[in-house]
Amino acid sequence: EATQAEKNSANMRSVYKGIESGDMSAMDGFVADDILDHDGPHGMAVKGRDSVKKIHTRIVENLVSSL
Repeated sequence: EATQAEKNSANMRSVYKGIESGDMSAMDGFVADDILDHDGPHGMAVKGRDSVKKIHTRIVENLVSSL
């Protein structure tokens, strides 16, 4: 049986793979609806899971378009 650390690592890999592929729904099971990300763009706080997902979507789109 997997340890909690192994489960946590697998969960994080799932979220990262979702972000890389553009499937932000991968965050839904792991990021709280009311998340407050204090490290948003330009040092601004990003409030709420949907807002965090939008930021990550923009980041991926910008990275892909710059290739």
